[in-house]
Amino acid sequence: MKYFYSLTLVFVFLISTLGQDSSKVENYDLKHGIQFQIRSLSLRNFDNYTLAYRYLLDKNTGFRLAILTDLSNEDNKGTQIIDSLEYSTPNEYNVYDFQLSFQYLKTILRDNDFSLFIGGGPLLSLEKRLQQSISNTSEYKRERKDMTKTFGYGFNLLFGVEYALSKNVVLSGEYGFTLLIESGDSERIENYYYYEDRPDRIYENTNEIDKFSLKGIGVNLGISVFL
Repeated sequence: MKYFYSLTLVFVFLISTLGQDSSKVENYDLKHGIQFQIRSLSLRNFDNYTLAYRYLLDKNTGFRLAILTDLSNEDNKGTQIIDSLEYSTPNEYNVYDFQLSFQYLKTILRDNDFSLFIGGGPLLSLEKRLQQSISNTSEYKRERKDMTKTFGYGFNLLFGVEYALSKNVVLSGEYGFTLLIESGDSERIENYYYYEDRPDRIYENTNEIDKFSLKGIGVNLGISVFL
């Protein structure tokens, strides 16, 4: 919360010292914007999203479409030596994460180049993680597979402040919370193949996932550049 109080004091100071009779955002023909997050005096993707796109419907309303993608495929081709015998021990790890957020933004108070806004909207998330590995001992070879799949939907609500640095550059700070409901399943399969005259063993464990979360999204400082 100390960051929110500090941010509020900064904008109050900007109002009292930089207030002008004319606004820097009089040209509302600029409607398309890409938003970034300010962290450690450097630019990065806003709120860790891959892309945060803003569109102004008019001087007081607009929306933000945010897309998060995390796709990775790690394939390790290892080897293992047991009693002078060499075994292949591949390990594969795949991640497929996708999240889509749509937020309607509404300015409820404007004073020259300073504005106070609220917003909210739905979000969807899809996550799939898969890990497969093979290991060996002098007695058996083990094949293991772990897979998790979840689908989520929810709603986020936020409020914040903006200050127009120029007609097409806007500094912002916002705070809010996210409600998310997730469901899915996880599965673990382990196969043991014995080298001696012993029967192979197969273990399989499945679980259903139901998750509810309500959490704050923290304080985000951002800068929007409109074209």
